[in-house]
Parts: sequence; structure tokens; C-alpha cells
Amino acid sequence: MSTEQRPIRRADALFIVGKGPHKASLTGLRHRMIEEHAQGPYRVVEVEDPSRDRRPMDRPDYTAAVHDWCERRGDLRDGDARGDDGRRDGAGCFP
Repeated sequence: MSTEQRPIRRADALFIVGKGPHKASLTGLRHRMIEEHAQGPYRVVEVEDPSRDRRPMDRPDYTAAVHDWCERRGDLRDGDARGDDGRRDGAGCFP
């Protein structure tokens, strides 16, 4: 993939999902990557990742807990990734 074809160079909105103060260095790295590789105009949408139950996977409610977390992540995207006209801007899903 050539440099010009990289999605970060074509994006008009970039999402940074914060993982809390204990992962602040990752948030900083993501900002530096955007500054280095993105081409304007673009906007950065920064949101905090919803908390998730991190107990072991072998419990009966694990799948439901992860599904709930994914739904709440989607709600963040839908609430913050809107253009001025109120429609989603097509930036896609959180990774």
C-alpha cells in the first residue's frame, strides 16, 4: 500500500478511544501518530472507553458482559461521530 493510499491520510475524522489515566501514554502515542501521518483537514474525536467487567472468561455471564460493552462502545460512536447535520460521518467502527 502506498503512503497516499493509507486510510489515515484519507480520513476526515479520527477516533482516539481513551483507556483511562493508567494508559495515558497510549493516548499520547495515538495523537503523535495522527500528527505524523494524517493529512488535513481532519478532526479528532476523543472518547473514553466504557468500563468493562474484567473477571475471568470462564464465568457464565462473560459473553453477555462483552456484548454489553460492545453496545456501549457503539453508543459512543453514534453519539460523537456525527456531522453538523446530525448524520453519522461514515468514519466507521472503533477498532
